[in-house]
Amino acid sequence: MSSINNPLYISYLLFLFIVFTVKGQETAYNGYQIVPEVITRDTVPDEYVKHVLHNLIISGKITKEDSINQLLKLKREPLLLISKATNKYAQEKLAKQYLDTEEIAEYIGRDLLLEIVEKIGPDQNHPKKLCEKGITLIAEKPKIRPHHYFSSPLEIQNNRFIIYHFKSLGRGVGRSEFIVYCIDQNENIEIEKTFVLWEH
Repeated sequence: MSSINNPLYISYLLFLFIVFTVKGQETAYNGYQIVPEVITRDTVPDEYVKHVLHNLIISGKITKEDSINQLLKLKREPLLLISKATNKYAQEKLAKQYLDTEEIAEYIGRDLLLEIVEKIGPDQNHPKKLCEKGITLIAEKPKIRPHHYFSSPLEIQNNRFIIYHFKSLGRGVGRSEFIVYCIDQNENIEIEKTFVLWEH
């Protein structure tokens, strides 16, 4: 009887398959821990919002009290994330980095970057578990409210990831970036480097 047909051997293979599948899913979800951290950080009213409100006060269109109320309202608004991961867009941007030997390619290394580009899967839904972190998943972009797009976390090496993030504050206003980060054994996140593609 060959070892392949041995029930003990088959059980062992199934066990290893389950362990590695669960481990892979756990690593992929752990990579998502960056999402609530970045959204929370970026949804705090930034200098752009304060600048707009300041100009509205100066022009007499709103009062100081209106400005304070607007800031408080922004802090109370839900954290909006487009539910579909922008993997295809992230792949295009990383492929351009690879082909043009731009900053990310130099930082990560072209060979490793090419591996990442080739591993990126199709656009898919982000995990619903993100709702437990106070994030509201939405299918379509809102007209005027700040919202975020992310790719799926792309593992560079063990517990070291890169993720694409786009923050939209309105038409033509926002920030497009890649974030390289690590997750340690205690599931703490450390942002290693941020590459801003554009910011308006």
